[in-house]
Amino acid sequence: GLTKELSDAQGGSGFSFADLTANRAGIRFAELATNSAVGARHVQLLARVGFHEDAIMPRIDGLPEGMQRGALERALGAVGSQDYARLLEYIDRRIEHSALHRTAPRR
Repeated sequence: GLTKELSDAQGGSGFSFADLTANRAGIRFAELATNSAVGARHVQLLARVGFHEDAIMPRIDGLPEGMQRGALERALGAVGSQDYARLLEYIDRRIEHSALHRTAPRR
């Protein structure tokens, strides 16, 4: 996901933190569904009762969008900078507060 967004920031559609959020949320979903029997059962039970996209994917409002590389670096510094890392932590907290993860059994 990061490689694609960096490529997009080089003259394409721009770096999308919404896309990066979707990528990270999908990875977290897959990890929960496959890392343990308890996690898999949790995902299966939610799927049986039906869950919406917002149970997995957090809101993306307020996230920077369509940033070309220069604008991205001016706003947050290079990928891996403290500001960039803080934004990723914020995104991860949003994912953690989604219904799927908020209700997941803790190990």
